[in-house]
Amino acid sequence: MPILTAEERIGSSLAQRYRLDAVLGTGGMGVLFRGVDAEGGGPVAVKMLKPDHSLDPARVGRFFRETRLAAALRHPNIAAVLDSGTDETGTPFIVMELLEGKSLEQELVERDVLSFAEAVRIAIPIATALSAAHARGIVHRDVKPSNIFLCRTTDGTVVPKLFDFGIAKSRKDDFETHTGVFVGTPGYVAPEQARDGECDASTDVWGVGAVIYRAVTGSPPHMADSIPEMLANLVREPVPPLVLAGVRKSACAVIDRALDREPQRRYRTMAAFVHALEATSVAEERTDATQEFSTGTFELSRVVVEADSRTAVRPSISRSWKLVRRFQGFATLAAVVLVVAFLPRRHRADSEAQMSKQPPPRAVEHASKSQEPRAAAAEETRVLPVAGGDSTPSPASHASRTTPKATQRHARGQPTPKAQLEQPQGVPASAVLEQEPNTGLPVANEW
Repeated sequence: MPILTAEERIGSSLAQRYRLDAVLGTGGMGVLFRGVDAEGGGPVAVKMLKPDHSLDPARVGRFFRETRLAAALRHPNIAAVLDSGTDETGTPFIVMELLEGKSLEQELVERDVLSFAEAVRIAIPIATALSAAHARGIVHRDVKPSNIFLCRTTDGTVVPKLFDFGIAKSRKDDFETHTGVFVGTPGYVAPEQARDGECDASTDVWGVGAVIYRAVTGSPPHMADSIPEMLANLVREPVPPLVLAGVRKSACAVIDRALDREPQRRYRTMAAFVHALEATSVAEERTDATQEFSTGTFELSRVVVEADSRTAVRPSISRSWKLVRRFQGFATLAAVVLVVAFLPRRHRADSEAQMSKQPPPRAVEHASKSQEPRAAAAEETRVLPVAGGDSTPSPASHASRTTPKATQRHARGQPTPKAQLEQPQGVPASAVLEQEPNTGLPVANEW
C-alpha cells in the first residue's frame, strides 16, 4: 500500500478509529492533524511521521521513544498522550489531547515581547512540569517557545503545556546522540549541550531562562548572522545581563543566574529555579499593588482589585495575596478615621490651655477703672477740725481700708457698696463742717 502524503490523508481513517479532518502544522519530522475519536466522539490531535522518515528504523525508534516518555509523564502542564501505534502502511502515529489555543512562538510573533510578569507566569508551570520530568530521570533538552502551548480551556483560563519529548534524554534507556551530532535548537540550546552534548537538569534550567529572555527582550540570549557563529558565541561569550525598565535588578538577576555559561553556577535543580521564579512573581505582584494603591485604584470605602486586561494568560491572584491587599485597604481607612477624630480634640485642648493662662479681660478692666476715681477722691479729701476739739477721720483714711476689698469685689465682678463714713457727734449726717479756704471759718457743705 503506498504511503500517503499529509494532504492525501485528509478525510481518511487511521487505525479504523481516528478520522483525520485537517492539518494543524508540520515539523522537521512529522505532521500534526486534527482528528475525531470515533469511539469516544471527542476531538484529538494525531501526530504522524513524514513519509520519508517512516522508512528509517532509527527515526521510527526515536518516535516511539518520545511516545513512551510522554505517556509516562502525567502532569497538568504536559500534553497528555492517549494512544499510539502504526497504520496499515507501517507509519507510526501518536494520539494526544487536542489543545485549543496557540503556541508561545505564535504569541511572540504577534506581540514581539511580553511583560516580565507575563513571561514568568508562563514559565513557572513549564518549569514545574520539567521538575516532575527530572524526578523521573528525563531531561527535555529542547525547551523553546514553539514547544510551549498556551492552551485555552472552556472557561477562558490559559494553561501553558509542554510537549515534544522527541530528543529527550532518559536515564532508563541507552538512547544517546552520536558524537559530534548537534541536538537542540540554536538560540535556546545550552552551552554544554552545544559543546559536548553533556546534559542534566541545569540544561533545562537554561532552556526556561532562554525562553523568558526571548519573551521579554525580543531575541534569544545569543544572536549572530549564522548558526556556527551563534554556537561559537554561546560557548565563548556570556549572555548580556538582563536589564528591563520598571523591573527590579534582583528579579533580572534570577534570569541571569539561570543563563550562566557554567552549569554549576546555575540553579542546580529545577525546583530551586521554580522557587526563585515564584518569589520574583510575588514581589512583582506586590510592587504592582503598591503602584495601583498610590494611584487610587484601591478605594477607601471598599477594596477593589482591578482586572488586568493586558493579557489573557494572567492567572487569578492567590487568596493569601487578596487578604494582604484587603488588610492594606482597611488599615488605611482606619488611619484616616483616627486622624479625623483626633485632630479636633487636640485643637480644643490646646485652645482651653491657652485661655486658662490669661486673666478674665472684663474683671481686669473693671478693677482698673474702679481704682482711679477712688484714688483721686482720697487725694482731694482733708481732715477738718470741728467744734468741741474732736477730730473727724477723713474719708481718705476710711477709703484706704475699704479699697482692697472693693477691688477684690470688682475683680470677682461683684458691686462695691458705698463707704460708710463715721459721723462726728452732734453733727447732722447731711452736713460736714469744713473750713473756708480764705477765712478758716467752718462752712456747712452737703455731703
